[in-house]
Amino acid sequence: MKNTLLLLIIIFTSVAYSQQLPEKPIHIPFTQTAGGHIIITATINGINGNFIFDTGAGMNLLTKKFADKITDLKKNSTLPYWSSCNRRRNSF
Repeated sequence: MKNTLLLLIIIFTSVAYSQQLPEKPIHIPFTQTAGGHIIITATINGINGNFIFDTGAGMNLLTKKFADKITDLKKNSTLPYWSSCNRRRNSF
């Protein structure tokens, strides 16, 4: 009896809280770089930007230049940031 009740609870909760399919398909425009990265345009607190869509990323990162444009963005000051990622140093 306990096993049957437990099974019914598991089935009910998995059906009740499962994702529902939207009535209409949702289309999100994107571009793909030569390296295979997917770039989407999005808005954060009213500021538009281009972002790499990475489903395997463990955290979300913004460049300092973009983050400074957002006035009410909560920033984690304990993490380092790099304002010039992938820029070569000029040698004189």
